Amino acid sequence: NLRLGISRDLSFSAENRSENVRRCAEIAKLFNEAGLICLLSLVSPSEEIRQKASEVVGKDRFVVVHLNAPAEVCAQRNASERDETAKEFPDRALLNYEPPEQADITLDTQHLSPQECVTRVVDYLKQKNIFS
Repeated sequence: NLRLGISRDLSFSAENRSENVRRCAEIAKLFNEAGLICLLSLVSPSEEIRQKASEVVGKDRFVVVHLNAPAEVCAQRNASERDETAKEFPDRALLNYEPPEQADITLDTQHLSPQECVTRVVDYLKQKNIFS
């Protein structure tokens, strides 16, 4: 929804992907300052971009959750959506992705159910006293 709303003017060029993450980080920071937990699902393609987002949100409030799955599995999951996305964002094919060097949580989504992933994220947040 962020790509279709607040970032609809952005392409998938490296510069615009970075700007999209920055905008999302600014929104997350506003939610955090209002006392809310904000979970964003983004393809953050490089460590540099993740570091910039962390600085905006605040390193003590920024958690990297790496949803890890082989590219083939991701392609299968997105098959129906891929064609529509390609029409809307033709330069999306330019995406390159560097997995996080030090994710706070890594979830093997090929073998874990969505519910198991949610449970692990919630457990992590509880361990860090982000909520009880």
